[in-house]
Amino acid sequence: MIENNVLGLRRVPKGDLRRIAKSCGASVINVMADGEGVEVFESSYLGTANEVAEESVGDNDFIFFILMKNQNSVTIMLRGSNEYMLDEIERSVHDSICAVKRVMESGKVVAGGGSVETALSVYLEDFAKTMVN
Repeated sequence: MIENNVLGLRRVPKGDLRRIAKSCGASVINVMADGEGVEVFESSYLGTANEVAEESVGDNDFIFFILMKNQNSVTIMLRGSNEYMLDEIERSVHDSICAVKRVMESGKVVAGGGSVETALSVYLEDFAKTMVN
């Protein structure tokens, strides 16, 4: 049985609130009163998500929205032993995402990271097996 639940959050930064609303198909409203001062709330203001859960990660509590209506983004949560390590992890993830973005845009990949040396080693080993003593 699927239940319809309404969730209210307090003290959410406006940028995050807009992003959540856009992803789940909701509307951000500041005042619930109409032009005559009567409080009105329409169901069209609400969005949808398959699951909303509050979980503790480390010392912080986070709210996770899973499988929303217009899901076209994801969150990558990084954890590190100290601030220096976290900065390095963030830079590595950023570089990786940029590399994937470039491949998606161009449709081409240039092999790197020792792949030329590895291919040469395999070729030379195969060639060496053909040599007679």
